[in-house]
Amino acid sequence: MNLQNQQMAQFELSLLKHDDPQYEQQVRKIEDFQNRKTAQYIGEGFTFLLLIIAGAVFVFRAVRSQLRFNNEQHNFMMGLTHELKTPIAVAKLNLETLQKRKLDEVQQQRLIQNTLQEANRLNSLCNNMLLSSQIEASGFLISREEINLSELTSNCVQDFITRYPQRTINTFIYDNLFTDGDQLLLEMAINNLLENAIKYTPKETPITVVLGKKEIPSTYR
Repeated sequence: MNLQNQQMAQFELSLLKHDDPQYEQQVRKIEDFQNRKTAQYIGEGFTFLLLIIAGAVFVFRAVRSQLRFNNEQHNFMMGLTHELKTPIAVAKLNLETLQKRKLDEVQQQRLIQNTLQEANRLNSLCNNMLLSSQIEASGFLISREEINLSELTSNCVQDFITRYPQRTINTFIYDNLFTDGDQLLLEMAINNLLENAIKYTPKETPITVVLGKKEIPSTYR
């Protein structure tokens, strides 16, 4: 467009007569018009360039965000698959042992108890998956009710003590602590904290659970 503007200006200049008294004035008029058009085209080009750059940045960020989301989703599915396979494999092994071997009553009860623990763990994982799906699909309405936090924490800790008998878990829980909240979410939060403590604490190091202002004996500090 700028080239066309220059050609039009040259054409109009060629039509002027040099002996015309208003020749200089007409030349300046044509040149001023040409300069205004040139400035207009430069401004429009710069504006379009900024729009293209902004669009490119937006597309780049969107693609990068999608790639990051896909990567996180892939890692989540891999971790989830591993977490689901573990209780299924343990339960299957226990049932096969009960089916193929004649065990005494104590051994049978121990295997049955271990299978029930893994089934509870599998149920907890499924509940977490369903909750995540609800939150992602349509949001999740958090219910608020009065909850005995001491009892809830004690039940969660007892479940981990049963699941991990080889680990030492000390509890110092203040009695009758109540709070308002969603029981499922609080239970998930407590279980996640305990799960992380089990995973990232050395096996020989005791795990101490403290709730409230209860005094901890110096032996466990």
